[in-house]
Amino acid sequence: MIVLVQSSELVLVLTVQQVLNLFDVKRNGVIESGEFIRSLGIFHPNAPLEEKVAFAFRLYDLTQTGLIEREELKEMVLALLIESDLALTEEVVETIVDKTFTDADSKL
Repeated sequence: MIVLVQSSELVLVLTVQQVLNLFDVKRNGVIESGEFIRSLGIFHPNAPLEEKVAFAFRLYDLTQTGLIEREELKEMVLALLIESDLALTEEVVETIVDKTFTDADSKL
């Protein structure tokens, strides 16, 4: 389930939970030392760009479907607005999301 972002604290909680999920490779609810060390490697300056892109993608693929879905994109937009202290109406946010998906579909 995706919770709509309503405060910067929630943005932080979502992000921390997403990172923890990415680090917990064994999916046992615990980040073991090997998982932690291996996962931190993604932040090394010499880490391959493909791995960094894949990590960033998985960070925003909240439902882990291999796709960025409409609600996930909306979560990203809302989080960016909150972090930037910007306010847009729900209608404008929906327009941004709709246009993104329309443009993406037209380029497939």
